[in-house]
Amino acid sequence: MSDISTISLSRQTLLRVLTTIQNSPRYADQDIMSFAGMCTTDEVAEHIWACFARLPDADKARALNTLRGHVSSLAA
Repeated sequence: MSDISTISLSRQTLLRVLTTIQNSPRYADQDIMSFAGMCTTDEVAEHIWACFARLPDADKARALNTLRGHVSSLAA
C-alpha cells in the first residue's frame, strides 16, 4: 500500500476526512467545517492536520480509517 502522505487527495476526499473529524466528541461544540469553505485545497489539508493533532487516539484511528478506505478504493 502506498504511503498516504504521497497520495494526492481531492478536495472531496479531504472534506470527507474533515467531516469524520468534525463528528468526533472533541469537536462536538466547535464548527471546523465552515472554515474549509474559504480555503484552498492545500489549506484544507493543513487545517485537517491541525485538527487531527488535537484528537484523542481512538478518534485519530477513525479518521485514518476513513482515509484508508478512500485510498484503497483508488488502488482497486
